Amino acid sequence: MTFLTDVIEINPQQTAAAIVFDRDSSNQHLIHSFAPTKSAMTVFKHLCNAVLPQATQEQRAINLHGPYGSGKSHLAVVLTQLLRDGSGSESFSGLFERISKNFNTPQLATDLKNTFLAADDKDARPYLLVSLYGSECTSIPDKLMEGLCDALKRHPTLNLENILPKTEYDVCVTCFEDIVTHSPI
Repeated sequence: MTFLTDVIEINPQQTAAAIVFDRDSSNQHLIHSFAPTKSAMTVFKHLCNAVLPQATQEQRAINLHGPYGSGKSHLAVVLTQLLRDGSGSESFSGLFERISKNFNTPQLATDLKNTFLAADDKDARPYLLVSLYGSECTSIPDKLMEGLCDALKRHPTLNLENILPKTEYDVCVTCFEDIVTHSPI
């Protein structure tokens, strides 16, 4: 007699009912557990072309849509890690193997691997991903600035002091300190 537990494996590491993009965007296990679909293959092919220098602005946009539970957020996490971290992890090796075998598309797996180089590759050109997901900001420019600052703060190797310009307040404080330090009184 075959039991359900013989054919179905429950993911013990997935504790939430749904993927929350901002929380899960660095979860490597989500790459390992990603089950590619025909739609995902279309997105991966599109992505390989969208990052080419000659790609038009329209080609660079990706709109993921579908019913609740169809895997949009899971795919978004995979795309995020591929763009941001490259294809060097063991999780991506497994994903590329599944793409090659399950869809008989070894060329797509090779293209993804060669387009999104491992982070430690000297020729890697990772993307800084700015999330515009959910915010209290009332305008798109404000949300873009908030998302950019958040992305820079979360990035493991960037030093914000070397990137972000000083605010007017910081400049005023520096001038005031200079005046106080060099004051003849």
